[in-house]
Amino acid sequence: MIQIFCPSTIKPKPTIQKKAENQVFFGAKTDELIDYWKSETHSSKKANVFLSERELIDKAKQSKFTVVSPHMVLIDKRANISEGTVIMPFTWILGNVSIGKNSVVGPFVAIGPKSDTDTINIGDNSRITLFSTLEGNPTVGNNVTVGPHSRLREDSIIKDNAKIGFAVEVQNSTIGEYSKAQHMTGLENTTVGKHVNIGGLSCTSTYNPFNKTNRTDVVIGDNSNLGANVILEGPLTLPNKTMVASKSFIRNQDLPSPYISQNNGNELPEGSLLVSRPEGISVKPGWYDKQVSRSS
Repeated sequence: MIQIFCPSTIKPKPTIQKKAENQVFFGAKTDELIDYWKSETHSSKKANVFLSERELIDKAKQSKFTVVSPHMVLIDKRANISEGTVIMPFTWILGNVSIGKNSVVGPFVAIGPKSDTDTINIGDNSRITLFSTLEGNPTVGNNVTVGPHSRLREDSIIKDNAKIGFAVEVQNSTIGEYSKAQHMTGLENTTVGKHVNIGGLSCTSTYNPFNKTNRTDVVIGDNSNLGANVILEGPLTLPNKTMVASKSFIRNQDLPSPYISQNNGNELPEGSLLVSRPEGISVKPGWYDKQVSRSS
């Protein structure tokens, strides 16, 4: 049997209005972002702090930078973007942010200070890549690569020509020139010298759960190399040209007695190889220079 339906006899289904879900945008819920801008303590309260699409296009023409898909980015009116820089889609820049010449930011990047007094500076020819976040007041030098999926937190300084790779978090730390932390690394309260390579899945441990305000420091000297899965517990200072074997856990109190000094420090010689295994930590002085002479 064939049934014929006349359009006039078909009753439309009632439309159901779904309650808007609390979406997550760059790690923060939308209602939290709205509350932030409505905060009584924030100077930009109840103000349109972001450039409109028309204002953004005009500013880009004036400052000679490029915005790919202006309707897909949010840029604060206080941001300063220099000539030749490219802002990719789905990028969020708020607060006092300064970006140098010929840099690339995005896509899917969030940059924003935690307060009105904080500033974020990004140098020339640098790149902030996919799903990376800069928060607080980090400083990024020239020719620096950050990301993807990396996070630079407050008081972090990334010096010229350094590389922050995939899933790396840096807080209150300085990364020296030409140094690299490429794969899934956590650096906190750490000073890294020049030409240092930090292997994947390595981290510095400086957090004291019993005294959160008293954090220790880790210092890694120039031309040092950390293998994969290395943990350095502060306070700890590694001199220049120190090599640390993969899967090592290094802290001052575990070093052999000849290398432990007063005030929880150490007297490791430059160019040593440190190897940590269940039986203890072994120190091999002069290892760096031997390897250099063999390869030359």
